[in-house]
Amino acid sequence: ETLEVSQLPPADKAEGGSPITLPGVDLPLALNISGVRLGPFTFNGNRVWDRFELDAGGSGAAWNIKRAWYQLGEYTVSAAGRIETRRDWPVNLEVKADIPPPYGDEWLLDARLSGSVRDLMVAAS
Repeated sequence: ETLEVSQLPPADKAEGGSPITLPGVDLPLALNISGVRLGPFTFNGNRVWDRFELDAGGSGAAWNIKRAWYQLGEYTVSAAGRIETRRDWPVNLEVKADIPPPYGDEWLLDARLSGSVRDLMVAAS
């Protein structure tokens, strides 16, 4: 099955260039998300992913991503780690990406994302 989504145009345009504000999400329960496997997803006629997979869990504002996996064409990205959905959304994630280069062998990228989402620090190889 394929899910296709279209976005409705906004009623009016927001003015100004205000900074992004991240919402706090503090759920009064624990969740265990296991075995989420999604096929192709299209938004406004554009393919967003060919496959997306997720295994995660947490409670309140503390979440552990056991495994997130994304594929679009020859691009794949996987991630695992911790994220908090409060204040500036601190994260500590291990990310691996496999991307096709313009020429030659494939590019394998390993990165650690740490800090707040707003002031993210990236260490990659």
